[in-house]
Amino acid sequence: MTNITHTATFALLGRTNVGKSTLLNQLLDRQIAITSHKSHTTRNRILGVLTQDNYQMLFLDTPGLGQKTQNPIQRLMMKTTQDCVMEADAFLFMIDSPQLNEMDKKLLQNLKSHHKPILLLVNKIDTLDADGINQILESSVEDVQAIVPLSARKNMNLDVLIAQLRMCCKESSAKYKEDFSTDQSKEVMMAEIVREQILVFCHKEVPHELKVDIEQYVVEEKVDHIHVLITVKNNGQKKILIGKQGSHLKKIGQNARLKIESVFNKKIMMKIWIKVDPDWMDIGISE
Repeated sequence: MTNITHTATFALLGRTNVGKSTLLNQLLDRQIAITSHKSHTTRNRILGVLTQDNYQMLFLDTPGLGQKTQNPIQRLMMKTTQDCVMEADAFLFMIDSPQLNEMDKKLLQNLKSHHKPILLLVNKIDTLDADGINQILESSVEDVQAIVPLSARKNMNLDVLIAQLRMCCKESSAKYKEDFSTDQSKEVMMAEIVREQILVFCHKEVPHELKVDIEQYVVEEKVDHIHVLITVKNNGQKKILIGKQGSHLKKIGQNARLKIESVFNKKIMMKIWIKVDPDWMDIGISE
């Protein structure tokens, strides 16, 4: 095992859809967090661990900041983010444009009140021209330790980011073994992959008012078997989820199965059930 001498815990923070989960997956070179172009994709705290040389860096992926707390899921998401802020040694505050907008400024000011190191990550530089990148490099933001332009999707400048992260690490022994990358169980990751595909094929409130659970996971030598339960609030949502002649559910199942097989390098058989429970959001969502 590598002799770990420096560690730190970083909270990945920022508005929804700026690329936090994509960055986490790229840093770890594997998918542990689902991604989509829709808001509120990340619901729970996701721990990712990167061990390199004598450094162990812990990342807490969080739900997007600045969202309205209209229902129990969103309130839980906000509490999750607040808990990560308290747990972290430093903040990775991500934006997706060369300049801070008004919400970014408000969120960043709030983070500064915690008096922890802040790295400002400017994502999606692959969409900028030279002038846009120079604008970032020449900018100055008060009380920010460093500004790092990068592209999570294109894997650009992540070496620069890691160098900055190492500067935030302090002398400490390892918290996890060298080959440990996440505390997400297989069942949770599989359920999240199914939810990721629901986000692709369903719209409006449907993807945000359901939960996905793995009811049964049977490991066999050649093919694993998983039983998926999707809980929705009403029959209208169930009909949308199923689609005309089952078209939506078929695509969701096929795409989720292929992705799960790719992530875990194992053939699977998957069955999906849908349950209507008008009160499930009042009870809570899967941890």
